[in-house]
Amino acid sequence: QINANSAGLPIKSVSYDSPTNWQIKSLITITLQSNQPPSVTITQPSFGQNIMQQQGFQATANVSDDLDMISQLTYQWTIYDAQTNQVSQIISDAPIQNLTVPSPGTYVLELQVTDVLGASTVVTTSFESTPLDSDGDNTLDCDENTWFDLKIGRSCGPDIYDSDDDNDGFDDERDAWPLDACAWQDTDNDKQPDNLNCPAGITSALIEDQDDDGDGIPDVLEGQTSDDSGDFDTLTMLILVVLAIVFVLFVRRMNKGDGQETEEKQYLE
Repeated sequence: QINANSAGLPIKSVSYDSPTNWQIKSLITITLQSNQPPSVTITQPSFGQNIMQQQGFQATANVSDDLDMISQLTYQWTIYDAQTNQVSQIISDAPIQNLTVPSPGTYVLELQVTDVLGASTVVTTSFESTPLDSDGDNTLDCDENTWFDLKIGRSCGPDIYDSDDDNDGFDDERDAWPLDACAWQDTDNDKQPDNLNCPAGITSALIEDQDDDGDGIPDVLEGQTSDDSGDFDTLTMLILVVLAIVFVLFVRRMNKGDGQETEEKQYLE
């Protein structure tokens, strides 16, 4: 048995059973199989695709190899900006990878796939990164001159122009959570919103504050309901009634005491 190998080519093992192959000065020829580099095509992102900055996107590729399994290959994902500066680089073992870009502009995604024997293939695609628009209101109805949408009557556009990034009706300057449409006010600055009012289809990880002013007394005992409407709840009304009764009894007792004191004074005189 002869094991033949050469750099960059797969090893080939050949067995000879007949002694005629081992004659002195006989020539034994073993043809090695060539190693082809992987076949690679980037499927996502497509050429020129718009991807929002800071938003994760999935890069995928179709890959095949003549000798190795897909899981045996090495994948190097590299992103370059328009000035060919390297923005990021990730090495993985799968033809799929989650990526992000930090700012708007034109980017090039390069994928280099290398097989076990070192043969590699490099493919690229370019895409556009658009400015971050957290509430997705940069539509055709958004006027790019005023960054205002007359159709919905609100400011619109990318976050850098939009004065209300979560479209909750409260400007970012006075919104404690400018990217959460469920909350905006935090009276005691304890990182819990006074109220949670989520639009349909939107959820929040925040927890509503049960003591909006941070004085240690729950809102329900301070005369207002949890929605801060200003209406007295039942418990608060009962407390006020009890306090009123106590006050009336106290005043009557005081008046009675003053009357007795006056009668005793007249009797002494």
